[in-house]
Amino acid sequence: MEADKERIRPWTQGIVAGLLLLNVVLLCVFYERHPSANPESRLATIDSLVHRGTFRIDHSPYCRTPDKVQIDGHYYSSKPPLLPVVGVVPYWLYHRITGETFVSNEPGALFWIALVTVILPHIVLLLFFFLLLRHWVRHDMARLIAFSCLALGFIGLGYARGINNHTPAATALLVCFYYCYLIRRNIADTPGHWFLAGLFAGLAPTLEVWAGLFSGAFMFYLLTLHPRKTVCRFIPASVVFVALSLFLTYLSTGSVVPVYFRKGLYFYDGSYWLNMTGIDALWEPKGVYFFHLLFGHHGIFAMTPALLFGAFELIRVLVKREARRPEALTIGIPLALVIFALGVKTRNYGGICLGPRWLLEAVPLLMLFTASWLDRMHRRTLWILFWLCFIIGIAQATDSLRGIWRHSTWHLLFEKAGIGSLDTRQ
Repeated sequence: MEADKERIRPWTQGIVAGLLLLNVVLLCVFYERHPSANPESRLATIDSLVHRGTFRIDHSPYCRTPDKVQIDGHYYSSKPPLLPVVGVVPYWLYHRITGETFVSNEPGALFWIALVTVILPHIVLLLFFFLLLRHWVRHDMARLIAFSCLALGFIGLGYARGINNHTPAATALLVCFYYCYLIRRNIADTPGHWFLAGLFAGLAPTLEVWAGLFSGAFMFYLLTLHPRKTVCRFIPASVVFVALSLFLTYLSTGSVVPVYFRKGLYFYDGSYWLNMTGIDALWEPKGVYFFHLLFGHHGIFAMTPALLFGAFELIRVLVKREARRPEALTIGIPLALVIFALGVKTRNYGGICLGPRWLLEAVPLLMLFTASWLDRMHRRTLWILFWLCFIIGIAQATDSLRGIWRHSTWHLLFEKAGIGSLDTRQ
């Protein structure tokens, strides 16, 4: 059942608008002017498509990236092609209008690509989060504080500085869940809502493979209540971006199988992946790895401590079998599966980066349950603890504006305490 909505006051709307504007200003001021190896892989594809009309990145200035594979003697980006193809549009326009290129004016080119691929999606994420909060919680103050947690205390702000797949993936999942929630709770049920829910469900896994678990959960969330409409509306719409991504994958590599699943392509003469170093060469015990992935130097709860209250609330709803249980299952099960899969299948925390970048798409969804906790909590001692976590989150988000492809403050502190994964003091 939809939450009994307290009227959203004008000053709340004003603060939300101000926070949205602040995010735009911060991202435009602190956007990534010089990329590191990870975004260079996608930029290499953009550069090659615009200037040479090919997915081959052999002659791109960004071919130095380690995130590449070799097919028939030519180099290709190891990243899925959909996002770089989207990035072609602003770069092509920038090049046609100004005559500038990555080589002649890298910061200028990167700004327009970032504006389309990450800055706008980040703002859309915040906007849809607030729209969902209108139905999710009863009290205006809970909406405002939860929104502030995402707008000010989430390292996604730093990730939205430069091209990456995590920001648009997080946006796709939240927008999908927004429409799914409206449908499931009988707030809105039109063909357009179904189409958009399915469309964004299909988009998310083309950007972040782990997001497919959430998309599947959202489909089941609707299927249990509206089986016919889910099959006839949601599923066909979800195929659109999946089919487009497979077509682009075939166009670029000659196979519909994503490069991520063709591990042999990574191992060629001179490949970085034949002689990995640093964090990529870690072989930690899985218990240690899980700890750092959740609470340690790359911990989702270390980077955004307000999520601890969301996790508690989600579990509480499941245990007490409250009305929000379908949503708790829909978000909680894929989140647990993603964490388990990452803990078992990976070992480098996503490389040298701030926080668990592979889990960023789950943060807004779990933050909804932080909002639920805020909506019902009145104990002063717990509020003090919450504000402490909120301040830590703001500190982490502020720090992320200095760059995300580096060791975090948490990482340095854990190393200093002697319980880190790498010696970063050298």
